[in-house]
Amino acid sequence: MTNLFYVYFFLTLAALPMFLIVYRLERKGKKVYKQ
Repeated sequence: MTNLFYVYFFLTLAALPMFLIVYRLERKGKKVYKQ
C-alpha cells in the first residue's frame, strides 16, 4: 500500500506543473483568437 501511495503522490506532483502550463497556453490561445 505504501508504494502505491508514493506512486500516486509522485504522479500528482508531476501532473500539476504540466496542467498549469496547458492552462496558461489555452488562455493565451483564447486571447489571440479574440484579437
